[in-house]
Amino acid sequence: MSATLSPRPLDYLGTFLVTLATLMYQILLTRIFSVTMWYHFAFMAISLSMFGFTVGAMFVYLFPKRFSHEKTTAHLAISAAAFGVAIVFSFLTQQSIPFTTVDLGTSIIAAYSIFLIYTVLAVPF
Repeated sequence: MSATLSPRPLDYLGTFLVTLATLMYQILLTRIFSVTMWYHFAFMAISLSMFGFTVGAMFVYLFPKRFSHEKTTAHLAISAAAFGVAIVFSFLTQQSIPFTTVDLGTSIIAAYSIFLIYTVLAVPF
């Protein structure tokens, strides 16, 4: 491994800060879900983040030429900036989607609302 490919201390700091922001966002989502939706939807925030992480990992695995070692620093910076922007816009979009308390088994609009909320909130992850 060459010296240019070894991680720098700032890479570790950036990874720590993005991970911290991700955990804080998960906690925020569990609190928001338990207040704006029913309390048992709060547990979906963890599943939502794991789904988003899996989609991102599959994207990196399926397109290895796009994510070369030489571009790692640039990809880290772009991903961190996109994560910060996506958190704001996905959260504001989620708050503007009405959540109906109608029985989910009989209302397709309620089911679509929940699907749309989870799809929008999976974007940052």
